[in-house]
Amino acid sequence: MDLARARAHPCSFIEYAIPHERTHKPVTCTPFHWEWQDACSEAKNTVIMAPIEHAKTQQIAVGRLIWELGRDTSLRCALISNTAGQAEKILGSVGTHIATNQAVKEVYPNLRPGRGSWNRVSITLERDTIAKEASVQACGIGGPINGARIDIAILDDVCDFENTRSSAQRQKLIEWFDSTLARRITEGGKIWVIGTPWEDTDLLHELAKRPAFRFYRYSAVENPMDTPDKWVPTWMSKERLIEAYDNTPPHNFSRKYLCRISSDDTSRFQKSWIDLCLALGRGRNFMDRAPVTPGGRRLPCFTAVDVGVGRNDNNDLTCIFTIAIDERGRRIVLDIQSGRWQGPDILRRIQDTARRFDSMVTVENNGAQDFLIQFGGAQGMGLRPHTTGAGNKFDEAFGVESLAVEFRAGLWVIPSGPLGGSPPLEVKQWISELQQYHPSSHAGDRLMASWIAREAARQTGAGIMQRIPDLQRR
Repeated sequence: MDLARARAHPCSFIEYAIPHERTHKPVTCTPFHWEWQDACSEAKNTVIMAPIEHAKTQQIAVGRLIWELGRDTSLRCALISNTAGQAEKILGSVGTHIATNQAVKEVYPNLRPGRGSWNRVSITLERDTIAKEASVQACGIGGPINGARIDIAILDDVCDFENTRSSAQRQKLIEWFDSTLARRITEGGKIWVIGTPWEDTDLLHELAKRPAFRFYRYSAVENPMDTPDKWVPTWMSKERLIEAYDNTPPHNFSRKYLCRISSDDTSRFQKSWIDLCLALGRGRNFMDRAPVTPGGRRLPCFTAVDVGVGRNDNNDLTCIFTIAIDERGRRIVLDIQSGRWQGPDILRRIQDTARRFDSMVTVENNGAQDFLIQFGGAQGMGLRPHTTGAGNKFDEAFGVESLAVEFRAGLWVIPSGPLGGSPPLEVKQWISELQQYHPSSHAGDRLMASWIAREAARQTGAGIMQRIPDLQRR
């Protein structure tokens, strides 16, 4: 490639000098990559919502930034990400390319380290100007920004689960942007915001509404309303996209790959999926013993207990939720009990449930609930503990929201009565908790118990370790 072309356009520069970060092979910029770069050139302030795994960081935070510095070594830039550690990783990549990448040196021979800082938080180029600010500094959102002036600020995936999970957290990030970052931008300076959206009132959406910003939204699929077998990907392979669709909660897939957040998409458990599972349970009611196969084999059963101690109406319910796993890996709802019971009554109900279903019993043991494990063990009940925390409750693959993938795939059989329209009251309450679930608010007790039961089955490998597409083909 002609060096003049690499100096003339950032995409040409990236194709010539910035290889794929994992394979180290040259990259070919797609039409939408060229659009991103042209948008950054034409507008002072730009917001680009783009899917994960679409080279946002390589294109803008690494390639574009180096291209800009090669054209003007006097620039003072800031790389900002959701955490300081992430911003420092990006800065490390920028610094490595400048210091060691021979192709970069061919395009910009004068782009080289200077006498100032060159570390994980800031780098300083050799430059003719005298400035107290580094050439590029890295920081996390909410952190300090050193120096007085910034010519280019690149915000790379600044939104995440923690800083968008509540309206207060989202507003806090917006206020930090307005009060701390925006005031440091020089006259004629630029702000480029790239990332994947989280909520419809997050920083990306807020800036997209402002007249000072030009807004662009991209999708991993050109025709997302079609069925997955007809999808036309914009960057990723079709196989990778379908795999992500099959094994990602719908809300997260829409957000991460389509960059869409709407009322339909934000419903973690959509009505049509629940209706499908109710239809599978037509003719069924709660059972009082473990179901058996036509060959007479008892299906493995799992009982989970989400504990709320005391009879006070302000206390959480205690819920005892029992499922069986059939030969197809489907989760059959056998029994749901809930109430505000005292400890001895809870233990009696657990013991009775375990006896009737010959089930493995798992009890959430956070805090005061651990007394059940101790008392039950003293009575020879062999209760298994389950500790709930942000690390497993919000885990994308196996957390509470992963149940939505299973509902969409028809992997839950929910009893709905003889004609399919009269599920037990406890089932109706459970369904209500499913439909109202949001990770920023308290999850219903029945929902938590159903998730703990599923987790107990999954962790024992009781027929549900296969990937969802494999289960659906059976």
